[in-house]
Amino acid sequence: MYVTRPLSLYTKSPDLLSEKPPEGPSSGYLVVQDDESMIPTCFGLSKSLSIKEFPLPSNRIISFGYVDTEDEVFAIPVIDQPLSANRYYLIKAHQKHKGEAYACSKDEDKGISCGRSYIQDKKPRPLDPEDIYQQFEFSTATTCSNKKGFSAKSIASDGYLPKFIRTKSPLLIQRSFRTSKDFIQLEAHGLNSSLRGQLPDFNFPLSRESSLTVCVGTWLCPFVFVHEVKLEDPVKNSVYYSMSLEQRWQRIYTHDASHSLGNKVMVDVVVPTHVVALYGKDAVIDETKSDPKVTWFTPMGSSGEQFGVGLNHLIIERMVWEQKRVGWASRKERELRVVREEEYGGIGWWARFGCYVLVERFVVRRMDGSLVLTCDFMHTHEIKTKWE
Repeated sequence: MYVTRPLSLYTKSPDLLSEKPPEGPSSGYLVVQDDESMIPTCFGLSKSLSIKEFPLPSNRIISFGYVDTEDEVFAIPVIDQPLSANRYYLIKAHQKHKGEAYACSKDEDKGISCGRSYIQDKKPRPLDPEDIYQQFEFSTATTCSNKKGFSAKSIASDGYLPKFIRTKSPLLIQRSFRTSKDFIQLEAHGLNSSLRGQLPDFNFPLSRESSLTVCVGTWLCPFVFVHEVKLEDPVKNSVYYSMSLEQRWQRIYTHDASHSLGNKVMVDVVVPTHVVALYGKDAVIDETKSDPKVTWFTPMGSSGEQFGVGLNHLIIERMVWEQKRVGWASRKERELRVVREEEYGGIGWWARFGCYVLVERFVVRRMDGSLVLTCDFMHTHEIKTKWE
């Protein structure tokens, strides 16, 4: 789960590159190349395609030197690393294996020709964020003409770089000349801990099933962490997904007054511990999928082959971590029984009683705003009641 920052911020304050990623597992910064950070050229009439300094922008397609556009990539910072580490996943942007991650080859992948061994490139494959063979570290270098360039190396000690960045000469990195598209249209500021701790306003009529929703956190997730079966071309449709964390009070029990109740009401209700929905419909885990790295969900009553959505296990773990830190208890049971006696302490008679639980919801949307997935966590340790 990434937070966005403009490239111009690091141009002005390069010391910020050494900042640790935002709090929480599987975190990082996505750097957005804004107009202010682009290098002017042609007497200021246009912007240069060249990239001279770190960090690499994640909102643009980039290329290395003057290689074939087939090797243009998205550079996504490796999770849980400061930007100063200059470590990136390289995601293929075009043609065959589009949307998959480049990987280093090993000694065992070498071929033999005329009695000599040679390096055989591994084909790009779906990203495993924890696979060090899919992580690349860059550093600055100088060309023979004394121009700034870059060099790359494998994080794995026995890894061999893909051919398009495996060169003795410094690499020249630039924005793609075939597209100037900005693939990040939203800002993501991470968690607002102060706002989260305030909890939503409880001043609303009992006739409402829930309070107003408050957004307490925003992040971006690259499409290589979110897998939509029905989205044929994620590079074309949504390179990044927005993820927000929302809070609301949700009614779980209501009761009208009667003479037999007096001033007391017994609440006895079963609530789900968490609820997942895809495209607005309740969903369940797809048990037919056995991928240990991805959890697949499918809408109830629908075919997962047509409507399934998979979340990388790191995203699931981060969501659960975010909930546990504020008191949500992870249980094997899908439901929890809430039993408590409430007593009316007001003046006069009461007509209606309502019991509400705090719900925190993660919402995943495409860049165009269309809803993909929601995951509700019921915080049964945070309960409030209303009397009218």
